[in-house]
Order: sequence, then structure tokens, then C-alpha cells
Amino acid sequence: MIKKIILSILLSSSLALSADLYTDTYMSRSGIVFPHIDTGIPNHINGQTLMNKRVLYSTPVYFKGGVITESSRDALAGIISTVKMKRLKSYYVSVIGHTADYTNEYHVVPLNAWSTFWQNLGKKTMGRDTLAASVNQRIQTVYDLLKEDNVNTTRIYTENRMNRDPVSTEATVEGRMLNQRVDVVLYY
Repeated sequence: MIKKIILSILLSSSLALSADLYTDTYMSRSGIVFPHIDTGIPNHINGQTLMNKRVLYSTPVYFKGGVITESSRDALAGIISTVKMKRLKSYYVSVIGHTADYTNEYHVVPLNAWSTFWQNLGKKTMGRDTLAASVNQRIQTVYDLLKEDNVNTTRIYTENRMNRDPVSTEATVEGRMLNQRVDVVLYY
């Protein structure tokens, strides 16, 4: 009987503590910290402010060849029309950029020049800084479209999350394309 009580207490306390297991807060305490990537757009609100708000509308925005797709442009117009139609006075919009996974430079096994040549023949590679700049460019495009449609820029929060939040597998081209997105969320 005592064993069952102790086991249930241990199990319930481990479940209660596991809520922080995969959050950035936990990761920062573990010593594994993702560096902040500046988007180049000033944030007038803190990301924590959005945690206490309700989601009214959410859509992923996709790009093809650096240009926003037509269906994504229509979905973005849906957010803008929701703000105008409901005449929201207290709203926030988050514009969070994501990308497909990339190989961290520190995980690469050093090869001699000859092996590197043959292994990478015909492959396109992109460094972290170049990839971050492409995500920032997509974020800037969405931000500019919202700004053009008179969305208050002091109510827009931007963040570059890189490859931290995949929604699909990285094993296929289609999956990687789904991970290269900008999530736009309307809060009230």
C-alpha cells in the first residue's frame, strides 16, 4: 500500500514537472540556448504579452521563389479583413518566421579537400547566416503587406524561429517546403 502511494506521488510530481521539459525556459536552464536572431524590425510589444491573449485567426504564409503564394496572400487578407470587420481596438499580430532544418556547422565532420569535393558535388549549401537572412526577408515581406493594409505596426510582433518548430518531416522536399513558412496569428 505504501509503495503504491509513494509511486503515485512520484508519478504525479514528475508529470507536473515535465510541463517545462520542452520549452525555451527549460532549454535556457540546461545550457542549450538558441541565439536570438534579429529580424531588423523593432518590436513594440513583448512576446510574453501574447501568451495571455486569445487567438482569433491563424494562418501559415508560404513563399515560392521568394514571392508570396496567391493562396497565402488570400489568407493574409483574411486576417486584415477580420481586424477591419470586427473593428478590434485591442489586437496584436505575431509574424513568426520558420525554415527547414539545416546542418549546424559544429556537427560537420571535417573532411580533406578531395573528399569534400566529391561528397558535395552538385549539392547546394546554405550557411546559417544566409538562411537567417532569407527567413528575415520573408518576415519583412509579410510585415510590409500588413503595414500597407493599415495594420498598426506597434501591435505587430516579429520573431525568427529558424528551424525550431517544424510542422512536417525534413525527409521530403514537400515537408521541407511546409517548414519554410511564416506563421501569422491575430490575437485579441
